[in-house]
Amino acid sequence: MRVKRRPTMGHGLDDYAKRNGGRKMKIDFSAGRVRPLDPVQAAKLSSQCGVHVRSNIMHVATHWNDYSKKGLDHHIPKAIGHVVKNFEMDPKEEVSRGVCTKILQKGVRQQRYILKRDYFMGRTREEALSRKPPKVGQRNWEALVDKWSDERNKEICAKNKKNREAVKHHQTTGSRSYPSHFHQLKKDKYNNEDPSPIEFFKETHTNRKTGCMSTAALEAYTDMETKRNEAEREDEQPVSSTHIVAQVLKEHSSSSTFLSTMEYQSRSGRSRTSASEERVRELEEKVEQQKREALDANAMYQQQLIERGETQEAALEEMQRKQQEELSAMKKSQEEKNKAYEKKQQEQDNLISFLLRKHATQN
Repeated sequence: MRVKRRPTMGHGLDDYAKRNGGRKMKIDFSAGRVRPLDPVQAAKLSSQCGVHVRSNIMHVATHWNDYSKKGLDHHIPKAIGHVVKNFEMDPKEEVSRGVCTKILQKGVRQQRYILKRDYFMGRTREEALSRKPPKVGQRNWEALVDKWSDERNKEICAKNKKNREAVKHHQTTGSRSYPSHFHQLKKDKYNNEDPSPIEFFKETHTNRKTGCMSTAALEAYTDMETKRNEAEREDEQPVSSTHIVAQVLKEHSSSSTFLSTMEYQSRSGRSRTSASEERVRELEEKVEQQKREALDANAMYQQQLIERGETQEAALEEMQRKQQEELSAMKKSQEEKNKAYEKKQQEQDNLISFLLRKHATQN
C-alpha cells in the first residue's frame, strides 16, 4: 500500500548549504519568466514558497486580490522575505519579487484546494465550520467556507471542472514547467541545441515509465509528422515546425497553451510573451474581482434595505401597539369614572328621596 508523502519542509536547502561550505543556492531569474529555467532552482524555490504557504502564519485569502486590501497587504511581502532568506537572491529586484509572487499565488490556490478537499467537500456548511483545520484562523476559515458555500462560486467551480475535463493533451513532465523542462532537455539530450516544437511536443507528452503517449497526443504527433514530411517532399517554401504544431493543435484543441507557454506563436495567431500573458490574466482576475465585489455590495445593500424595512415595520407595529394600549387604558379609566359618577348620583338620589320622605312624615 502506497504511503502518503510527508509535507515538504525545505531540509534539502540545508543539505545543499552543508555540501557547498555554507553557501546558499543561487537563483537565476529571467525577465518575462514565471519560474527559473533551471529545474532544480525552480523546484527548490517552489518548495520553499509552499512551506511558507502551509505554515500557520500565512493567511489563505478567498481571492488573490484580497492580499492588496488593508489588513492583508503585509502577508505577501512577509512571505517573500521569509523565502529570500533561504537563497542567494536580491529581494529588492523586481524580477525576483515578481517570480516569487507568482509562485506564492499558485501555492495559495493549491492550499485553498487542499483545505476544500480535506475539510469541506462532502459536508454541510455547519459541519465544515465545526471542523476547522488546525493551522487556519477561525475568521479565515469562516470566510473560506462562506465562499465555497456560495451558489455562484459553485457554478464557477463546476464550469472550471468541465473545462479541465476538455483538455486533450496532458503533459507528462509532472510539476516541472515547460520552460524548465525545455532548458534541461536542451542540455541533456540535444547538445545545447533547441529541439523543434514537434520533438518537444513528443518529449513532453510521452510517459517516461511506459514510453507511450495518450491516444489524443499520439494522434496529434502523428499529424505533425505527416504534415512535416509532406512539406519536405514538396518543392515549395519550407514550412516552420512552429506553424505545423500551431495548425495541428488548432484542429485538435483550440484551447491548447503549448506554444504560448513556450513563447512560440500563441493560440490566437499573434506573438505574445509570457509576461504580457500574465498581465492579461491579472487584469482579467481584477475585472472578475471587481464584478464579484459589485455583486456583493449590491447584495449587501439589498439586505440592508430589507433589514431597514423590517426594523421600520417593527417600530410601526410597536407604536400602534402602544397607542392601542393607551386607548384601551383611557377607555377603561373613562368607564370607571362613569361608574363612580353613576354610583355617586344614585347615592344622592337616594338621600334626596329619604329626606323628602322624612319631611313628609313630620308634616
